[in-house]
Amino acid sequence: MNKITIICCWNNKKQYKMLLDSIAKQSSKVDIIGIDNSKQTFKSCSAAFNNVIKSVNTKFMLFVHQDIIFSNTECIENIQNYLEKIEYNSVLGLAGSSFDSPLMKTNVLIGANDTLCYGGSERVDGIIECDTVDECIFGGYSSLFKKMEFDEYICNGWHFYAVEFCLRTKINGGKVYVCDVELIHNSLGNTDDSYNKTYREICKKYNKYYKRLRTPCCYCSGTSFFARNIYYLRKMLGIRLRKLGIVR
Repeated sequence: MNKITIICCWNNKKQYKMLLDSIAKQSSKVDIIGIDNSKQTFKSCSAAFNNVIKSVNTKFMLFVHQDIIFSNTECIENIQNYLEKIEYNSVLGLAGSSFDSPLMKTNVLIGANDTLCYGGSERVDGIIECDTVDECIFGGYSSLFKKMEFDEYICNGWHFYAVEFCLRTKINGGKVYVCDVELIHNSLGNTDDSYNKTYREICKKYNKYYKRLRTPCCYCSGTSFFARNIYYLRKMLGIRLRKLGIVR
């Protein structure tokens, strides 16, 4: 019996096929749940994942973006070995951040195949604790995700659902880890209005627990009413100025 189920909500068939092709070359075999959202059946990743996690029968779940490529045959085996080391109520990611450091911790390569570069400034050696992980690839024990599920109210789009889950995990006594497995994420990322709105809502939800939040995608602010709203306005202004070509 396989130990990992990989779950991917996809809308780009070509990218998803590249992911599947890279999984097929892995030394460790996995179960796969592909959620076809090309017709926008689901309005959020949280809803898509919650719709299928109850049907998972493996020890671990791994949530993966459609533009992830496992670049060598040992990637999943190495991830599985790290999953075996974490607590049943903890989360493991491949790109993480800590509240007390501005550096993203990751060995993931990002961008197009001919212009790949590391996605963060701090490389990881082994497995280390952090506070939040990126959505591109993360997971843990299936029992944890079946028990807690994703927050469809706050994370009602396509961003920060892993961050929110990590914050809730820590409050409930679990830990968050990032490990040194190297793979490819064929994306440079982008932000939009929904990014900023979701981040503000997460800050609001957790302001009693955390004075300051930091995410792997470089979002960082205080969680108080004034701090989160000033940060939100700054981010929205930046988006508008970039659209007008005033700033890059």
